Amino acid sequence: MKFLIMAKPGRTPIPPEHAIGLLQAAKKWIDEHLADGRIDCHYHFLDGGGFSISNGDSHEDILDGLLTYPLYPFMSWEVKPLCEWKHSYDQYVEAYKRAGS
Repeated sequence: MKFLIMAKPGRTPIPPEHAIGLLQAAKKWIDEHLADGRIDCHYHFLDGGGFSISNGDSHEDILDGLLTYPLYPFMSWEVKPLCEWKHSYDQYVEAYKRAGS
């Protein structure tokens, strides 16, 4: 299953004395997840935060993975399950056919 995972800086700021280490650890975490296929892509927003398209077997799998992200406690998260677009369009067409359109 694919998920859109968005993160914005949260209420708790990164402690300045730990920022370099946490950011380096987060970069390594992302690189590892890109390499092993758990993340398809990862981008940052110009105003802070970012998003990824991630792969998981379940919602719980995604949660378990996010909890290992070094910056997890400092971010506000939004996770949305994704559907393959052609499947969605085909299903919408069928729904309209059943509705008599």
